[in-house]
Amino acid sequence: MDIRELLGQTFLYRKSKRRGNILEGTGIMESRGQTDLSSFLGKCLFLDLEAKEDHIYRIGAVYGQATFERKGPFDVTQALAQLDAFSQDAEVILGHNLLAHDLPILKAITPRLKLLGKPVIDTLYLSVLAFP
Repeated sequence: MDIRELLGQTFLYRKSKRRGNILEGTGIMESRGQTDLSSFLGKCLFLDLEAKEDHIYRIGAVYGQATFERKGPFDVTQALAQLDAFSQDAEVILGHNLLAHDLPILKAITPRLKLLGKPVIDTLYLSVLAFP
């Protein structure tokens, strides 16, 4: 199974937690995964947080050719505002274990982040398809 098949079968989540292989009306994915993978990935913000409980000590994100990184001591509120601005053009947030880890932490610290309202692909669900 290649990445195109995985993306066509993965669970995509909206704020309403509606599941399916299509995000209706967004133009993000076509039916049955028939989409240009490069174009699709170009619409994704790849996100990873390193945190212990509600304390974020590292943020990493990639969108297109740009990167966003904060590590070491930093003002979390300011960094999350900058991350929100960085992610404004992304149509999808993509990362591993976002639903159970990263997004709940972001929501607890700054619930009004615009990126929290974007569709999410959690690769934790892809991993069970790739490695049954």
